[in-house]
Amino acid sequence: IDFSHRIDPDGSGWIRAAPTKGLEKSILTFSVDPNTSLDRRSGTVIFEGAAGPEELKIYQKGEVPTIVISEGTVPLPAEEGTFRVEVASNIDAELVVPESCAWLKELRTKTISTNTYLFSYDRNHSRSGRVCELVFRNESFSTADTVRIEQKCADILLSSGEIYVPSIGDTVSFLTAEQVSNPSMIEFDATWLKLVG
Repeated sequence: IDFSHRIDPDGSGWIRAAPTKGLEKSILTFSVDPNTSLDRRSGTVIFEGAAGPEELKIYQKGEVPTIVISEGTVPLPAEEGTFRVEVASNIDAELVVPESCAWLKELRTKTISTNTYLFSYDRNHSRSGRVCELVFRNESFSTADTVRIEQKCADILLSSGEIYVPSIGDTVSFLTAEQVSNPSMIEFDATWLKLVG
């Protein structure tokens, strides 16, 4: 039977009848625009003929909620400084900093884009490296991504390089960056070396 069709207002902005070549009149082709929203959407194509109207409902999924951090791990030196974390997201992301990471601070500035987070960090005075995991999350969509921040410990020696001893029985001194509270932490790989003070 002869029929016509129309698209309801909900779908008219993104569903269109596409021109066809070499197809029979009883075959209609429609194209749909990409759905850049997170929400699912629907539209109806209504076919009208002598037997009355019939509806074809079309549903389209929304984008998948996503949070992606540019790097999985950020290595930091022992000295204080700043670093950036790039976050790509199509939803709002909340930053979660654990209480154990008091040595990290987020710096808020108007010159940085909303997808770039700037942090400062303190010098690591301890004799071991430290780690902090920053979480960017959106609880409404149950999605999150994590970046691991790894800071090295401070060097014991102020200078590096080799030390040459002129003769047997001589002593040599070297400066340490910090007071070594426990002399047993100093190890020797030769029996002719010993700590004298």
